[in-house]
Formats: sequence, C-alpha cells, structure tokens
Amino acid sequence: FGLSLILFGILSFISLFSHDLTEQPFGLPLNYDANNYLGYFGIYISYYHFFILGYTSIIFPLVFTLLGFFLFTNKDIKIIFIPAIYIFCIGIIFSTIMSFFADISNNLILNNYFSGIIGYSILTFLKHFLGILGTSVILLLSLILLITNMFKISIYTLFKTIYDWSKKIVFKFYS
Repeated sequence: FGLSLILFGILSFISLFSHDLTEQPFGLPLNYDANNYLGYFGIYISYYHFFILGYTSIIFPLVFTLLGFFLFTNKDIKIIFIPAIYIFCIGIIFSTIMSFFADISNNLILNNYFSGIIGYSILTFLKHFLGILGTSVILLLSLILLITNMFKISIYTLFKTIYDWSKKIVFKFYS
C-alpha cells in the first residue's frame, strides 16, 4: 500500500506540474491530444486538485508520498501524523489568503485558479461575518499561531523581539 501511495504522490505531482488551465475533464473528445504529461489521468487529477485547493494543492502529493514512504518502510505512522496536519493547515490557510488577495483585487480568475473551492468558501464565510478587516486580522493571527506552534516559538518572545528591533531602528533614525 505504501508503494501505491508513493506512486500516486509522484504521479499527482507530475500532473500538477503539467496542469493546463484550458483543459477540463468534461466534454473532452476521445481523440483529444492532452497537454498534460499524464494524459487524461493527469487532466482529471490536476483539475480536481486545483478545484479543491488551487495552487496550494501541492500539499496532496507531498503528504501522499510521505505517508507512502512511512508505510513502505514500516516506520511508526504516528511520527508523520502531526507534520501532515501542519501541512494541511498550511495549505488551507494559504489557499484562504490567496482567495483573500484575489477578492481584494476583484480578480475572479485569480480567485478561481489560485485558491480553490476550500479557500474561497472559508473566505466567504469569514468575510460575511467579520468583514474585510476582521477577516484580515483572523488570517494574520491564524498564520502567526500556526507558525509559532509549528516551530515552538513563544508568541510573547516573537512580539518582544519585533518590538525591540523596531525600537532600535526608530532610535537610530531619530538620533
């Protein structure tokens, strides 16, 4: 099963790498010459990856390959569980942030292709209840919390370091 996941992860990465925005799996004729390196399989895989998370869907092949490697080498699967959760959270947050920037710029093409349906749905929910300012604060705080939790950084120490650094710059500028 591990080798199957590794193979699927590698094939997913290749199909994402050769994704063509003009190719959709619906209504393709039987004699269609696909631009994707993996043909029809690549069109389907890359289309649905981009539909779900947009450009941050690169996390799927990464997680499949890591999980497959751990299963293939009979290592404890619990080791990869927390990093896989972090990878998925990073993908979802960045998908939502890309949708946020696409929404601010009023660019529907960016919103459809960069963020995916998950990022767009989360952004729509947040923007509906919190407005644009509240959404930006929530996205920034969630990114800070994820990074500080992932690298075991104290939030107080982080903000104190930023404050001390900015204080030095201001004193150098005014003295």
